[in-house]
Amino acid sequence: MDPSRFTFDYFDVSDDRAAWAATEPHEDRTHALIHAGFKPLGCAMAKLRVGRRVLLEQVWIAHGGRVMAGVGGGIELATLFEDGTIVKTSQPFRWAFVHTTWWHLRKHPAARHFHETFAAHAEDLLARQESRVKDVEARGGVVVPATSMKAHFAMRFRAADLRIALQLVEVHVIGIATLILSLLAGVAAVWARLATHGRHGRMEHPLLLLLGLAATIIAILPTTWLARMGAAICMPWFFRGPPPQPASELLARAESVPAGRVPSDF
Repeated sequence: MDPSRFTFDYFDVSDDRAAWAATEPHEDRTHALIHAGFKPLGCAMAKLRVGRRVLLEQVWIAHGGRVMAGVGGGIELATLFEDGTIVKTSQPFRWAFVHTTWWHLRKHPAARHFHETFAAHAEDLLARQESRVKDVEARGGVVVPATSMKAHFAMRFRAADLRIALQLVEVHVIGIATLILSLLAGVAAVWARLATHGRHGRMEHPLLLLLGLAATIIAILPTTWLARMGAAICMPWFFRGPPPQPASELLARAESVPAGRVPSDF
């Protein structure tokens, strides 16, 4: 399986009025963003390579481009540093705790990717982001001010690189877990066969056979979920992901993002 097939292609749809209309934030959120010092910069579209899923978001900036905000289903603030460090602060989204890929990408020191959720409105979210950005600056980090949509796409590309690398590891973990559970299921089936048939081959303990079958099914059904959870928990010890890229390289990759238009059936 090639996880890159399940990632997104990005488009700059800032010049498409339909994109602005489709992503217009709720009036209260718009006022909160403006009150916090944000101003709109553009619109971004992500299209899944497999299927027809399309995501749209507005991009706002604050504090002279020190902080970018992706505004879609929620608000995600992000800051890019010269060495490729990315600091994000976002509002939590529903069921995030079961999304193991996102869970792991929240904090990945080896990849210089730090994502924190903070249940707050735009003004408090910005204050928290600025506090975290200053912590990185105190350790020598230099912010790359966002003056165009390139910075937004650069950080999206970096997150996609990490997600693909993580999903490749998850595929291997799931494969190993499936093999182990299949072997255990086979052993359980043999044991059930031996335990439930007497000397003359008659089934003497049908209840044991049913219990064995039930245990086998219970062991196999949650294989994928358990493997993903195990992968997410163990990742900090053995997953390093692609090496960090400096901001100059990430911004150069963002040069390739084409202009686009929202599909008519969106």
